[in-house]
Amino acid sequence: MKSRGLSETEDEGTVMLDMDTASRLLGLSANLRTAERVKAALHYPHSDGRFDEAPQVLSTPCFSSGSHVWEVEAEGCWDIALSYRSVQRKSRNSSTFGRNAESWSLAHSGQGELFACHDKHITALFGSLQSSRIALEVNFEEGRITFSTADSTKTLLHEFKAELTQPVCLGLGLYHVDPPSRASIVKVS
Repeated sequence: MKSRGLSETEDEGTVMLDMDTASRLLGLSANLRTAERVKAALHYPHSDGRFDEAPQVLSTPCFSSGSHVWEVEAEGCWDIALSYRSVQRKSRNSSTFGRNAESWSLAHSGQGELFACHDKHITALFGSLQSSRIALEVNFEEGRITFSTADSTKTLLHEFKAELTQPVCLGLGLYHVDPPSRASIVKVS
């Protein structure tokens, strides 16, 4: 599948979750902006791009240049990730966001603990998360991926430096049914 950069005439507000990548353990809202972890596998049509083991989903479209920000409202045990579209989908170990070279993630334990993850390197972040709204920003030209709170303080949580070589999109991973894990794309710029 060929992805492209966003032209000036396209509306970034059309970013949504890609049903063809959604794990059967994630329920998606009708507007494809919210995902929630479910207990029993859902009956989605066959898709080669679907996450088989990890309860994850990617967004569409992907971006290949410029600077982009996704704001996500999340609760429970989650990963918010920047991911190449090419990320592995068929194995839990190699497809979980941040556990491979194709994705960079901010993970929340569900008890306030935060971790930055990339290529199996996991860094515990100090302090607990006070906000449920996270901003993920990517800047291709600067090779910068940042996670920050999207509240009035705009606190930087973690920054990765990376030479991005493929189109990227937002990824959401939701891991617990109880208490519920859910996430919504609330703003894109």
